[in-house]
Amino acid sequence: MPNPADDLPRDVRELLRRNRGVLLAADAKQAGLSEARLRRLTAAGKLRRLTHGAYVDAKAFGELDEWQRFMSEARAFALLCGPGSFLTGWGCAAVRDFPTLGPPPRLATVVRPKDGSRKQFTGTGGRVVVANLPPEHRWHLGRPAGDQ
Repeated sequence: MPNPADDLPRDVRELLRRNRGVLLAADAKQAGLSEARLRRLTAAGKLRRLTHGAYVDAKAFGELDEWQRFMSEARAFALLCGPGSFLTGWGCAAVRDFPTLGPPPRLATVVRPKDGSRKQFTGTGGRVVVANLPPEHRWHLGRPAGDQ
């Protein structure tokens, strides 16, 4: 069976691969892809914009179930929030492929450690919570954040 990403240009496929299926506009710009090109690929139905600055392979996304879609949206939101952000709740459960029940929530939640300048907010892509977050609770891809 052909890979859905085969419809995409090689450079776009590589950027999607680097973030496990999510293409960030900032990464695209750094790699020399213009926003206009991302818009053209989106208009052509090749990419799907999840939120401002985050895209996925439109064909592959269309084949996902609702929890897999939520997982992609949660990952995109967490990546956009930056390296000091950690998925929590159902977003974390979906990314870690834990069993789920019922429909997914509308928004993912990211927690950021308190540092005095960070604020909590809810936007179109998700919710950011600021809390005391001990280092032993900070994990990236199943490993403590400091072990990268």
